[in-house]
Amino acid sequence: MDTGVVIGIVVVLVVLAAGVVFVRTRGTPSAPEAPDLLDPGWQFYSRPTVLEAPGTVFRIDAAKRRYIVDSLAVQIQKGDEAVGSRRESVHANMGMVARFLGLGPKVDVASEHSENFVFELKGSSREYVEDNDLDPVLNPWIEQQNLREGSRYYVIREAIAGNEITYQLGVGQVDQLGGEARIKAVALKGNLHTSKSKSEYLLKQTFDTSMRVMLLPEELRPLTRGLAEDTVYGLRPVKEPLVWEDEGTD
Repeated sequence: MDTGVVIGIVVVLVVLAAGVVFVRTRGTPSAPEAPDLLDPGWQFYSRPTVLEAPGTVFRIDAAKRRYIVDSLAVQIQKGDEAVGSRRESVHANMGMVARFLGLGPKVDVASEHSENFVFELKGSSREYVEDNDLDPVLNPWIEQQNLREGSRYYVIREAIAGNEITYQLGVGQVDQLGGEARIKAVALKGNLHTSKSKSEYLLKQTFDTSMRVMLLPEELRPLTRGLAEDTVYGLRPVKEPLVWEDEGTD
């Protein structure tokens, strides 16, 4: 075989091999990692706070007004997250999200409208109170209370805190929260910083100290137990976003 022909075949094979290697190493672009969805029942605090630790009891009356009832003296377990940040998604009431962001409770959002809300939290930590620490304190506390008719009572079991949070809003969510102009106006007055990324609108909020941003309550409900005259209470998981207006403490 002619030497020139042999060299040509070798060059072609090398090029083809290189092409195969390039295709295999390049691969298919991976989709962005989806955030975890927090279990049903997780709620935003009314605003980022250092208060209302696990063990806090609050009630919501028939008019959706919320009152802090007591802070139980319970042992709280706490642990910092090993990762630098955590990206989460929660099924939240958009009216509550508006208030948490400082947009006010009067934003035109249906009180019962909820959807998935994505955020990333840095410097995060988790606090919780265990059954064995809560029950010996809660049961005697209940016996001393005159629980108000028409109110529903809750105990905060867990909380998530952090020192920086970035909210990731879709275009539709921005419109529900009052529009881009409304968000920018509020950002100018506080520590919110806005930017856009593709089809998302980003809001970053930083704190001087770690602040609680999410809480997981359980509801204090009467239990049926035979024909006993005394009402027996127990804790039940909360499965839906709660809606309230803060009124202070009892």
